[in-house]
Amino acid sequence: MSSKKKNNKKKNNNNSNENNINKKSQTGVKGINEEELKLMDIEVIDLEEYNAKAEAEYIAREEKRQVKEAVERELARNKKEEEKKNPAIVNGAENAAIVKNDAAAGTVNKEKAGQELKGVASPSQQATAAGQAMAARQDTGGGQTVQQATATQQATTAQQTAAAQQTAATQQTAAAQQDKIAPKSVSEKIKLFFKEKINPRALVRRQNQFVKSKSKKYIAREAFRQFVMIAALVVFTYSSYEVAGMYFDYKEDNEDYEDLEEMFEIPNIEGGAETDDTVQGGTINNSNASTVWKYDYEALHNMNPDAVGWIKQDNIISYPIVMGTDNSYYLTHNAAHKANGAGAIFVDYRIDGGLDGWNCIIYGHDMKNYSMFGSLTKYADKAYYEEHPTIDIYVKEQGYKYYVFAAYETDAVGDTYSYNFANDEEFTNYINLVCMPQRRYETQIKDVQPICKIVTLSTCTRNSRNSRRFVVQAVRGEKIE
Repeated sequence: MSSKKKNNKKKNNNNSNENNINKKSQTGVKGINEEELKLMDIEVIDLEEYNAKAEAEYIAREEKRQVKEAVERELARNKKEEEKKNPAIVNGAENAAIVKNDAAAGTVNKEKAGQELKGVASPSQQATAAGQAMAARQDTGGGQTVQQATATQQATTAQQTAAAQQTAATQQTAAAQQDKIAPKSVSEKIKLFFKEKINPRALVRRQNQFVKSKSKKYIAREAFRQFVMIAALVVFTYSSYEVAGMYFDYKEDNEDYEDLEEMFEIPNIEGGAETDDTVQGGTINNSNASTVWKYDYEALHNMNPDAVGWIKQDNIISYPIVMGTDNSYYLTHNAAHKANGAGAIFVDYRIDGGLDGWNCIIYGHDMKNYSMFGSLTKYADKAYYEEHPTIDIYVKEQGYKYYVFAAYETDAVGDTYSYNFANDEEFTNYINLVCMPQRRYETQIKDVQPICKIVTLSTCTRNSRNSRRFVVQAVRGEKIE
């Protein structure tokens, strides 16, 4: 009784342990997704593929089981036939061994054999065994040999039959266990997969190893990714701020200069008809001769004593011209002394005579919206020159028409920015050796004489080289009346 209780307790403990393991495996698997399994090098199966594979394995097991059952039936049928032919097999291998020993020894007497047989066999079996013992004792020589061979054959057959039965029983038990394990539905197959593939303890151990080996790289990679995202966000925000600021600055600067033009502009006065003007050997069509633009220089000078004139080209350029005591102040202030990014159009403070100088250099910013001197860069294309061959510049109250004769890109510091020539020869060499060889294309102005006055309009280039400038040079022509 005590042994049975102990066995029952062991079975109960085993069942509880299996339940606990199943619960742990379920809880361990529950929080794991496919990506984590891949990161931990755990194979993730395809359910359809797994179902097909399981079904094929189940069919193979069924075929093996059917073959084994057929073999077992054949063995059982042979065993029954042997039992019919040899009744000694029914009595068992133990009686056959007794007969064998008695026949070989030949010394067992009738009384002893009878007592042994009475203790181990039924009356019919005792009679059969007694007859065999007597026959063994009567026979000597050849008779004993035949009896001994028969007993040995019977014992061997019995042993083979028992071994075959034991093997068949073992195979049948294994097949039954496999049939119990074989999944019958998708859910059971999934449960079986996780029970076989994922051990909760092994899973935790592998996860810890993964964390130890990959955590530093993962953290570094995530930190770098977040840094890049934050940096990109900062750059985008800053760029948006700059673009917005630039837009509003441009808009404000344009409004300021529009206000100045409205403030000092005098309504248009009708002029003569369209004419063709001849300047320095070239004939230029003056398409704006029908109208005359005027401005109030005295009012402008009263507002800013640095004002020396005005520059105008159709509706593209229209700004006051100032001349300060350096070349930096008006880079960041307009003609009304208001700080802004567009600055002002100003004359180089070193030029003797200002706008009446031999080569008056005038600076202006190259704005992205082509305001200020931004439109000068379009003179790189000859077609633009052909559409706009002249520029109007007012020296105080008097206006002059200037004719473009050169447009090119040059160094910020060089011979192009020469001024205050000592004599006519120096001026002629400057025109013929510096200006004409650099111009991008030929214009209608073929020659510039020393008696002429020119302007050099200078602005920045639209590239990353701050050491380069784009200049447009024009020679003074007739007065604007």
